[in-house]
Amino acid sequence: MSLAADNFDYRTQDFSKGPRRYFILGEDENPTPAKLQIEAIHKYEQQTEHKNSSIKLKHAGHIIPSDAPADYLEKILSVIKYEKLIK
Repeated sequence: MSLAADNFDYRTQDFSKGPRRYFILGEDENPTPAKLQIEAIHKYEQQTEHKNSSIKLKHAGHIIPSDAPADYLEKILSVIKYEKLIK
């Protein structure tokens, strides 16, 4: 999602092709990027029917691994565990 800040509009992607995705967002993200991220996630969920694909982290902004490294790692590991369960 960080590419959205570099003139890359993630909302233009065809999400129907490609892997299952999970989005980890910082609760303290700036409003403009947060709005674009949420729009992209809604589009992803509509195109793929993969609901609940996003996770919000408290006390994190745009650079989540730096802002909340332990929480970020915990969420990544929970996604990996979940993926193993559904396969």
